[in-house]
Amino acid sequence: MGIREDEKIAPHCEFIHVHDKVVKRVMDVMPEGEELQNLAEFFRIFGDSTRIRILYALSQSELCVCDIASLLGMGQSAISHQLRILKQMRLVKFRREGKSVLYSLADGHIQTILAQGMEHIGFTKMQGIGNDYVYVNCFEETVEDPCETAKMVSDRHFGIGSDGLILIKPSDVADCQMDMYNLDGSRGAMCGNGIRCVGKYAYDHGIVDKPEIDVETPSGIKHLSMKVKDGKVELVTVDMGRPVPTSEIGEPITVDGKEYRFTGVSMGNPHAVVFMDGIKDLEIEKIGPSFESHERFPDRTNTEFVEVVDRGHVNMRVWERGSGETLACGTGACATVVACILNGLTDDEVRVTLLGGDLLIRWDREKDTVFMAGPAAEVFHGEI
Repeated sequence: MGIREDEKIAPHCEFIHVHDKVVKRVMDVMPEGEELQNLAEFFRIFGDSTRIRILYALSQSELCVCDIASLLGMGQSAISHQLRILKQMRLVKFRREGKSVLYSLADGHIQTILAQGMEHIGFTKMQGIGNDYVYVNCFEETVEDPCETAKMVSDRHFGIGSDGLILIKPSDVADCQMDMYNLDGSRGAMCGNGIRCVGKYAYDHGIVDKPEIDVETPSGIKHLSMKVKDGKVELVTVDMGRPVPTSEIGEPITVDGKEYRFTGVSMGNPHAVVFMDGIKDLEIEKIGPSFESHERFPDRTNTEFVEVVDRGHVNMRVWERGSGETLACGTGACATVVACILNGLTDDEVRVTLLGGDLLIRWDREKDTVFMAGPAAEVFHGEI
């Protein structure tokens, strides 16, 4: 668990032995210090993730400040400031078209630099019943600014496309650590579908060599049991821990002028479970943000809209804080089943049908812990 002492420094010679001829040949062609300093200043521009996102957007199309601000979800003044820096370094150019000012990359070399730079951080896109994240193995890679990287890779038009970013890191207290970021760059506490993918990745890629592991998360250490077939994980069961009620059962709440009743449950992150009929036709993109940012939830909340089919089966749609509607939410499915049981609507083991597929959730009330079982799959590999 964690990094061994011999892994904290780069491999090096076991004795001092300078190759004089090679060193002299390199010194003869080494640029002067000022030239190298200028080169360092040039590459420093690429060390800011906002500027990288602007350059990447401009590599796809000529854009005005308004376009870029809309794409990146930032103010126009902030974009203008970064464009000024990029123009000073001759990385972008602009032209006027009527009342519009359109920006583009200064030349094809910039696109080449971006393309070559993006070949140096490996990633794997994975999904758990449609809840998809970009995963980076931080046993081998380093992500300097995960918040901005999450925004960039999550963009489904100008990035890879995902519900967020998950870093798989060494841990001093578990077999590995899950560090999660939502698509808006905010840090997540826990994701049931995400942690199943972490388990599959860790086993399939040799980070662990056993089918039962512990994963460190901001919500505590989670235990995973994996079903392995032909050397690959095909099903993961996660001990999601103890559910914590955070409201009255069926607590009334007024949202957008209409009264609802919700049952609050924390699975290491907050959930508000709302029971209703006809969730297929629910305009979740309108009501979801209003629940998420309601004053009742000072830290915002995930909201599950649930339709009970029978005592062993429910349908669910979810609005996740920081991400919007997703195809699935593992912690939300767990919170939903706990809320169902507290309201006397289902038995202790329930099949939860989400837009992306089914999860089997069981609340062991004797041990007061919730178990979630479901698949995890790799979609593709690449480099960013």
